[in-house]
Amino acid sequence: MACITATLSACVSIPDNLQQSISWRGAHLTKIIRFGSNFFISTASILPGEKRSIATKMQITACSDENHQISIFVRSERDGSLERSYCNNLLAATKWVLKRSGISSSRFSYDITLVPVGYAYSKSRSRLQSNASLSLYYAFPLDQYAIKKSIAAGSTSIAHETFHVASAVLGVRRSVQDEEFLAYRVGACAQFAATGFLAWEDLQRADLMRQGLGGNAGISSSIGAATAHSFSKYFDDTGVVLEGSRLGDELTGSCEELMRSAFE
Repeated sequence: MACITATLSACVSIPDNLQQSISWRGAHLTKIIRFGSNFFISTASILPGEKRSIATKMQITACSDENHQISIFVRSERDGSLERSYCNNLLAATKWVLKRSGISSSRFSYDITLVPVGYAYSKSRSRLQSNASLSLYYAFPLDQYAIKKSIAAGSTSIAHETFHVASAVLGVRRSVQDEEFLAYRVGACAQFAATGFLAWEDLQRADLMRQGLGGNAGISSSIGAATAHSFSKYFDDTGVVLEGSRLGDELTGSCEELMRSAFE
């Protein structure tokens, strides 16, 4: 049996004060229980905000290849012109993780809801699924004034969750602390590979355990803050590391080695 915790989330329950504690990037939960070749998968996303009413207009775009598909639903009044870029970056981040994990026989599909920043939103789903085809459901923030930052946040989160699922499918067992530490690093690495940049300000650095948030959510937050500091050597005074730069090449090499050791 595998029980996987995810970014700022709890394996069994989500604290009542979580929505008031998290950043605009939100919190995400992935819990997996294995039954032979089948999995009972529960996913959830919580996004904070003061506004409670979201525009009812729904738009959809999708991107896919032979073994991966991402469907994007948008609760927004935007014209939808940038959702394709968001989708392609999410797809690239998930493929980066799954290819390096060694999973080749399972098809992964993702149902992603994009929600305007400032609107409170929650989404959850639980299903019994087969090893051959796995479906995951999350909600990510969309800031029309900071599209690159929104895409970076979504790419990091989807890669983090995908790492948890890959570990469960492959039967890799780790302590909660080790699993979360790796998932935070993998999330940042996959986002860097997908978008071509990694910004220091985009890394999870808030230690909510120190702010009074308990349980696995607080533990995960504390691990995320510690993980961010492990990336500090790749940043110069600009606060951004770019693909193809000297520091970017060093980060790429470190990320590749991370994935090799995680699934060796």
